[in-house]
Amino acid sequence: MTALRQFRGPRASALFPVLAYAANERLFLLDDASLAFGFLCEPLPAGDQGEADRLSVLLNQDWPKDTLLQVMLWASPDIEEPLARMRGLRIEHVDPLLREATSQRAEFLRKGTDAALGPGTELRVRDLQVLVTVKLPMAAAVPSEAELTDAAELRVGAQQVLSTAGLKPQPLTADRYVRLMNTLLNWGEGTGWRDRIVPECDPQRLIREQLLDLDRALEVDARGLSLGTCRVQTLSVKRFPDRLGFGLAARFLGDPLSGTRGVRHNLLVTLNLHFPEPEATRVQLTAQRQWAANMAYGPMVKFLPQLAQRKHGFDVLFEALDNGARPLKAYLGLVLFTPPNESVAALSNLRTYWRELGFQVMADHYFSLPLFLHCLPFGAERAVLR
Repeated sequence: MTALRQFRGPRASALFPVLAYAANERLFLLDDASLAFGFLCEPLPAGDQGEADRLSVLLNQDWPKDTLLQVMLWASPDIEEPLARMRGLRIEHVDPLLREATSQRAEFLRKGTDAALGPGTELRVRDLQVLVTVKLPMAAAVPSEAELTDAAELRVGAQQVLSTAGLKPQPLTADRYVRLMNTLLNWGEGTGWRDRIVPECDPQRLIREQLLDLDRALEVDARGLSLGTCRVQTLSVKRFPDRLGFGLAARFLGDPLSGTRGVRHNLLVTLNLHFPEPEATRVQLTAQRQWAANMAYGPMVKFLPQLAQRKHGFDVLFEALDNGARPLKAYLGLVLFTPPNESVAALSNLRTYWRELGFQVMADHYFSLPLFLHCLPFGAERAVLR
């Protein structure tokens, strides 16, 4: 058992759970008695039912009870690596005009991560990444050899599933995790991650102490958070669409056909999945299904037609369970990063655009920091679920 994480104090490092990284096993050690691993993936340009079936294998693996799996879509401002590759391909050019053109192009794209590329457009430069992370429970604060072996086998199996699905997973190492968290937490000019210091992670310090720059602070108010010059707002889904297609996620950030509608600022979309005990969960669901069936055939259905829809939902759920699917608990959260003077307009645009997709999302007030941490890589807490 671990104590609930405290959300107050002078040091922000205690808000983050990652302590250390084992390079040979490619596993992270967390302060809530967990082992974790993750992958950086490329978004799928398109998908069909075959892709959905291949990815469903990831959910039906033999995960231990209370495993937490996160799938994140991150529109990142970090384009330093592609810019470095672009300059490296042209480093042998001796023509000063070409070298200057390359330098100006890189600076133009870099400025496009902070503001619109030009007048009359809200288009910004973002690097789209998909992250998949897994937190495995441990019996104690220090993992045993059996737990390390089991975690390594689960990591290999998850990587194979993601590779088969075409996501091209790359293991999330300590260097990649520190850089990723730096882009999420440090905003504005002069941030450390723009200097591309190698290695990104100092092996002599706890990982969670390397995530915030020394001149950055995390400030919380009733309507959100402030990270330096960036305003952070969290949103939760109040109502989901009646029907969801597998390819709908391709439109989370913008319309891929016209490009005229979408979320133009940096956005983190996180799906947290909790794997409870299958048999105990099925017993609970069976009782709820029986109640829904009794109400659907009773006199109350005349006044509450949605009772019939609830019964149909349970029928669909148990059909999937009978076919071998595993019951899960899920939370879908959004984190919007904007300049302070654009926060209101950007929030309204996000809510309007996602409403077009069938989602009703609401801004979280008075509880922004816990939900923000809940959406970060390895940030989901089992204690919150209880």
